[in-house]
Amino acid sequence: MKLSKIIAEKMANGGVLSIDYRATLRETAKLMQEKHRAALMVTDKDNFDPLKYKGVFTVLHFVDALASGANPDLDKVEDHMTTRMIVATDSDDCDYAANVMIRHKLSHLPVIQNKKIVALISMADILEIENIEKDIKLHWLSDFTGSAGGDRNQVF
Repeated sequence: MKLSKIIAEKMANGGVLSIDYRATLRETAKLMQEKHRAALMVTDKDNFDPLKYKGVFTVLHFVDALASGANPDLDKVEDHMTTRMIVATDSDDCDYAANVMIRHKLSHLPVIQNKKIVALISMADILEIENIEKDIKLHWLSDFTGSAGGDRNQVF
């Protein structure tokens, strides 16, 4: 299955959110809480270019920063973000993206389409879409065969 299915869902829910690299950790945490996001792209709001993000900031970066003694009102995103970005493309398979995330210990992976980052996906996003696809296949097969094997919630 291609990442394009996840991208469509992400774009329908507001697409990629970003934060300025000079924002404090507290400002960033507030934005993440308000928008219910666990990851943000980091940009320079004075010279914004969707083709040139500075990095990625995730909830894990925030936790690591606090655990290291960072002051959320003084420390900036730029001091705690990931700048070396590994990306996937919209035509990549979900399995490939999951393996990249596992291999590089990433919680979120930017996805590019036409040279632009269009989504930040998590392992949960991949697992959710794969489980939905499996449920659809199970229901289709059970309808096709006439068996009752498609209901995972059935109590035996």
